[in-house]
Amino acid sequence: MTQEQARMALSDRRAGLAECRNDNPAQFVAVTAERPSTDRHADLVAERLRVLGQPLRLRLVERLAIEPTTVRELVDMLKTTQQNVSQHLGILRRAGIVARHKEGTRVRYELVDPHILPLLEQAKASLAHQLGELAQQIQPSGVVLSGKPKAAAALLSAP
Repeated sequence: MTQEQARMALSDRRAGLAECRNDNPAQFVAVTAERPSTDRHADLVAERLRVLGQPLRLRLVERLAIEPTTVRELVDMLKTTQQNVSQHLGILRRAGIVARHKEGTRVRYELVDPHILPLLEQAKASLAHQLGELAQQIQPSGVVLSGKPKAAAALLSAP
């Protein structure tokens, strides 16, 4: 890829990110019964989720969604080491989620994959839904019934 092609691809990603910030995340949900995953597709999706499956990486993505940021600024904001931030940014960069730009002696990172943010919002909505269901199942004693009231009642009445 030439430098000009790389600049154009980055410009397209930035445009997609701006569009994504303004649109409803629900429109990006593309999982349907009409398009089942192949084994290879499932492997690729699982790998993408593994890349995002670390709390610091999620915090980095959320921060970079606000504005491009230097490693030093990220270290200060996230209260971790420069080595830790750099390692996780490298993983996100190799996955095509963030890009880095050298500005003199500093390196600034930015989010370039517009589809990550709706994915994270969907994960948060799913978690909120699950927590709501769990809260409804918790009894005053703190026992979770988990759909088996007789078993839970037996636990409560056991000597």
